[in-house]
Amino acid sequence: MNLFSSKVSALLLLTTIFSAAPCLAKPALVLEQHNYLGAKLKVYLTKTAIRLEHPTTGLVAITRYPFKEVEVINIARRSYVVKSTALAVEQMNRATAFSSATDVLLDEKWSKGESTTLYGLPALVYSRQTSKKSWSRAWVLKEPALPSLTIDLICGFAGSIPAVGGVPLKLQQYLSLEDQRADEYETLPRKAITIFNTTSQKTVSVPESLFQRPKDFLCANGTNNAVPTNADQKTKNAMFASPDFLFQSDKKRLTGH
Repeated sequence: MNLFSSKVSALLLLTTIFSAAPCLAKPALVLEQHNYLGAKLKVYLTKTAIRLEHPTTGLVAITRYPFKEVEVINIARRSYVVKSTALAVEQMNRATAFSSATDVLLDEKWSKGESTTLYGLPALVYSRQTSKKSWSRAWVLKEPALPSLTIDLICGFAGSIPAVGGVPLKLQQYLSLEDQRADEYETLPRKAITIFNTTSQKTVSVPESLFQRPKDFLCANGTNNAVPTNADQKTKNAMFASPDFLFQSDKKRLTGH
């Protein structure tokens, strides 16, 4: 075998090895979260890609840098839709009975974020309050810095919680008796409510394919084939399991009462 043929054989061998190698892995921060009504959210976060898993509905949302589009995947139906991030956020802001309650804090401005640490992660904490001593505090990841529409998208999947400066970690709220009268079944004194929280966080190595839709899934744009199958239920759990919960909630956010 001459030198040229030896080099060709070596090149073919390397090509075979690398083509058979598994997908490249990358580090990702994994957050497991829930809101006070019981809906869960799992977030895989890197600087260039985000994966949101909604166990109640079986929906998965994937968005990649520059985060202008989102793919919403129905694993059970092996289908997906592609939306601009702006359209997805707009649809999540449409009115539903689920979020019709008035939030007395909605028109109050958030304070400037203060550096802190939460669950071992660098964070920012924001606060707002009314003249009648109702208040809300929101903890968010300090990094990565993401576009505001991307934060809106994540907060919509988290249960239409307020989007405040970063990926949400925790949201607490207290409504004073002056702002909201007690009902006959309420136990006083009133306590702050944790509306949204992170139950675990870890950094793991994940394959690049985690941030890509399966190639054999069918595009369902213009159809109803990528939404959950139980969207017709009227109960609280069905609200979490419906496309309305994910894409048609009001700008008024959950109050915790």
